[in-house]
Amino acid sequence: MAISVAGGVRPGKIIEIEHRLYQQLILGKQQASPTLLDDLDIELEADAHKLEVEREAILARLMKQIQAKEVFDAVSLQLHETVNNAIEHQLASPALVLAKADINESQILLLELLLAKNLDATRLRPLINNLSWLCRDLTNMVNSPSFRARPPEF
Repeated sequence: MAISVAGGVRPGKIIEIEHRLYQQLILGKQQASPTLLDDLDIELEADAHKLEVEREAILARLMKQIQAKEVFDAVSLQLHETVNNAIEHQLASPALVLAKADINESQILLLELLLAKNLDATRLRPLINNLSWLCRDLTNMVNSPSFRARPPEF
């Protein structure tokens, strides 16, 4: 620690810098030593080269990722189109759909009758009786307590 020109107690390094600053202000610009500048230039060039190499590596990695994503998107699009075409092809043929759905003629007739605006219960009863699972499920549903529960009247 020493007393500086500007006053106060400061470390020696700071005082040395202050003296050089005052000399530059009074005498003008000082010539920097060429060896010091050469050393700084060499270090800066080495750092710049390292940064350029890292930048190129990052760009190469990003390009690979972009290309991989493009390939993935292209394959995904092709797969979607293939699956959609296969589904459309199968749905275009009602016979194939009925064969794979395991629906019989009485079930189709029952659905058609249920879609009609004027529901004919006399035609529905024999179709329902022919489908044992539907007859059983409807009987269980009608006999359940929740079906018989009525809303309270006011």
